[in-house]
Amino acid sequence: MSFTFRIALKLLFAFILMLSIIYALLALFTAFVAPNLPEGSAEIFVLVSGGILFMLVLLVFGWYIGRPFYYMIVWVRQLAKGIYEAPAHGQAIHSNKKTGKLKGANALVRNYSII
Repeated sequence: MSFTFRIALKLLFAFILMLSIIYALLALFTAFVAPNLPEGSAEIFVLVSGGILFMLVLLVFGWYIGRPFYYMIVWVRQLAKGIYEAPAHGQAIHSNKKTGKLKGANALVRNYSII
């Protein structure tokens, strides 16, 4: 599976997950909270809660996608300083199993050889 296709699938999955969570929260809101609100404040509450949910999704998605890139940036910075070891801080990007596969979001970053 190509690198671009893997990223596209992960982005599509994240978008569908985000959309389903937002719809579920809005359905819960309309079922339980909206009938108890005064006239005219339900629209404002939906707009504010939608904005908060959007920002929360941006933060989580940015952390998920940005963490491997931040790791690479720290590694390149250490290489520029003459330190030729993997960055020690943070979590390990490889699993502790015998296979040594990359963990979760770090599976986006793989060693590729250019022919």
